[in-house]
Amino acid sequence: MRNKYWCPKCDKPFPPENFSIQVGDKVDYTVQQVGDDDNDERFIRFSSEEGDVLKIEGKNAFIACEDGDEEWFPLDSLTLSAAPNSLTMAFTGICECQKEEGQ
Repeated sequence: MRNKYWCPKCDKPFPPENFSIQVGDKVDYTVQQVGDDDNDERFIRFSSEEGDVLKIEGKNAFIACEDGDEEWFPLDSLTLSAAPNSLTMAFTGICECQKEEGQ
């Protein structure tokens, strides 16, 4: 059984803008790493990491990152940790049931 972040009709996550992020929330953010491997082959790697929201100003949030750093992130690039993150949504798609029903 899926939680409140998933549509029971299409089994895709609801859009992240349906859930507001507040100071104190645990959030996920995406980290991109680009480099060369041992064979001098270029790679790009995406991973999701978790942090805590320390402050919100306008459309940005100041996050205590899991590596110990503190950084600003655009709010629209963050998802609540309990909700599907941006990587999951990239693979599954996002629920469009309400759009289809004209709501």
